[in-house]
Amino acid sequence: VPNDHTHILVPHTATPKGTLNGNITILTGTNPDGTAYKTSNPVSAHALIDWNGDAYKLGKSEETLWHAGQSNWGNLVWLNYHAIGIEVLGPTDGVFSEEQYVTTTKLIAHYMAVYNIPPERVLRHKDVTWTWSKKSLLYDGKSPNRKPDIADTLWNKKFKSWDAYRRSIVPKAL
Repeated sequence: VPNDHTHILVPHTATPKGTLNGNITILTGTNPDGTAYKTSNPVSAHALIDWNGDAYKLGKSEETLWHAGQSNWGNLVWLNYHAIGIEVLGPTDGVFSEEQYVTTTKLIAHYMAVYNIPPERVLRHKDVTWTWSKKSLLYDGKSPNRKPDIADTLWNKKFKSWDAYRRSIVPKAL
């Protein structure tokens, strides 16, 4: 199923610095020697932002990749089919580099321009991942088991809210 590019999802990997190759292996399913990496969960993203702000293209934008997991947003289920995924190598201490902030913002602006995605459709992983409860598998906003996410620490040095950050981004193709 092709990706219809109606949303942008910005998850992160909470990993120690210096694990770029390990994350590329996990996110692409390929070891550095070209052999397949075995994983029980298909994890992937369209782009990966390194600590120094370098961006790596991991998949084609028209492909459906597995960055959202089991997810929903509004009437959409399985955001993997609808969102471009920008994975950021995330710190375990919650402190992102200025270079990551700049590159992530530029890449979001690029995808907003290319696919005409409005700011309200730029989402955090925790906005879309499912809440596991006996009553519902849909997000209720109250689960203590929600995935901590990049948006909580990438934007809050400069903006008061996630909404203020994403609305500040001016769409501009690279």
